[in-house]
Amino acid sequence: MAARIKSRVMNREEKAFGAIDMNRMMTAGMGTGFVYALLRLIQAGLLLIPAVIVSFFFFVWLTGRQGGVPRYMVFVYSWQAKILIAAGRNPQSLSGRIASLADWDTSDLILNGDLLFTTASSTIVDETMSGLEILDSDALDAGGFEIVSDDELFITIK
Repeated sequence: MAARIKSRVMNREEKAFGAIDMNRMMTAGMGTGFVYALLRLIQAGLLLIPAVIVSFFFFVWLTGRQGGVPRYMVFVYSWQAKILIAAGRNPQSLSGRIASLADWDTSDLILNGDLLFTTASSTIVDETMSGLEILDSDALDAGGFEIVSDDELFITIK
């Protein structure tokens, strides 16, 4: 009769080499295999062995996590952001064509961060606090004060 052991581990990371888990090693191995196949196609000769070794360690580094996100995803998202910013500035450029081909929307893009936190005009509130209004906790999801100076302009302070 065998005893049943219950494990509450949902995702087990098996370490393959030091702190590198098996998923990273397998991904690096597959990437290195692809590099090996390409080098065999172009007949690299003696460059084949050092290139395979360097590519394996490069893929291990590339699959590492930087702030919880794999490094290759950081590179992909940063290039996507660069293309979107260039497409937002000039929609007729090559970046604009790439963004329209990939069906990326540039309408939500904020190109100038200085305008993000500035107001169109300044408001001075006197001692009577006539410009301040206390909001409910669910009003505009603000839960704080709202400076009302105009019907079009309001600033929310949390």
